[in-house]
Amino acid sequence: MRRKRGLLLTLLFIIVNFILIYIDNDQQVDRISYVNEWNRTQTMDIRENLIQDGILIPTEEEHIYFNQQQGNFQSFMVEKGDAVDVGDPLYTYAVTDYNQTYRTLTHDIERLQDEIDALETIINEIENYEIPEQEDSIQVSLNDGEDELNIPVEGQLETEYQIQQFLFEKEAERTQKEAQLSSLENQLSDLEQTGDTITVESPIAGIVNHRSESLNDPLMTISSQELQAYGELTEQQRQIVKESMTVRIETNTELDTLPGTIANIGDVPEAGDLKRESSYPITVTFNEAYKNELLKPGYHVGLDITLKESLDAVAANQNQITDHNIWKMTDEGKLELTDVTTGLEEDQWVEITEGAEAGDSIAYGPANRLRHETPFITPLDAEMLAWYMIQPENIEWKEYLLMGLLVR
Repeated sequence: MRRKRGLLLTLLFIIVNFILIYIDNDQQVDRISYVNEWNRTQTMDIRENLIQDGILIPTEEEHIYFNQQQGNFQSFMVEKGDAVDVGDPLYTYAVTDYNQTYRTLTHDIERLQDEIDALETIINEIENYEIPEQEDSIQVSLNDGEDELNIPVEGQLETEYQIQQFLFEKEAERTQKEAQLSSLENQLSDLEQTGDTITVESPIAGIVNHRSESLNDPLMTISSQELQAYGELTEQQRQIVKESMTVRIETNTELDTLPGTIANIGDVPEAGDLKRESSYPITVTFNEAYKNELLKPGYHVGLDITLKESLDAVAANQNQITDHNIWKMTDEGKLELTDVTTGLEEDQWVEITEGAEAGDSIAYGPANRLRHETPFITPLDAEMLAWYMIQPENIEWKEYLLMGLLVR
């Protein structure tokens, strides 16, 4: 009987207290948030990325042709697999019409000289161009008669990169044409000296990876020893990936990961098919030198493309953010439900662009014990206590006992 009465009294006590708290509109009963799980916001670099498969290919591949109407083939000067430099002899042939060959060579030499002059003009214009320092979008237009650099740019750094990329391409093109010019001038010199024999030289440095014994075109193919990564993008990926984006090229060698940049994205798919999704080619260049013997054409690599990046971002774990809100633990010992604006996400981390600073304390559990603008308490960490502070001999018992009696 007494046990039942005790249970009834306990239940009645709980119900009465619950009712008092529920109808406490004036907040006369203090409420406290119990925080068992909390952490601080971190500062870190956050990336939004896209990972694709890639394969290493030569940066340049030159096909060498032989026009049998110009003369009779005599002999190869190189074997398949040989390494050649610019200007090394590749093959010789005997001309059938001296005058026609002479006119063709002189015409090609004049054409190349004009093209080189045009390239030097555009290179000088690019080198002397000063980018306006302004926040608005700007338009950069440069034309060399063949290609036009036309860049609508929102950021100055991006403009500088695109101009440098265009400059690099034009300088490489000039170097190639100068090699072709030198080769033609040497052929003309051979013709003038021998009267009928011409030696064709290599326009690039690389490896002879093809030689046609039947003299079919291409007669030879020379691949450069410098490598780049090749990959493909889907239609959706093609819309978000841009040239000049940074890439981590992941190799299966001791080189591990190397920095790179997207140099080119194809505007035309590899093959059009109504029943299959189109894929667009991309090429990624290496940003720094590497050991040639460790990487070979055909090696498979991973392409980790950085779509967006936020450096030194304020970040919190995703389980600490609910509906763009965090429970911020203030220095005054209160809990505040704070709106935050989020940015990039990487793994379990979320960037906070507004609403929190680095080092802010955030509570996240138990969720049903967290209340807005209430004092909070956390579990006692016994390991953090200095136990000598509460030893009996360190406490003035009489003083505190007397103070307690007087207050009562």
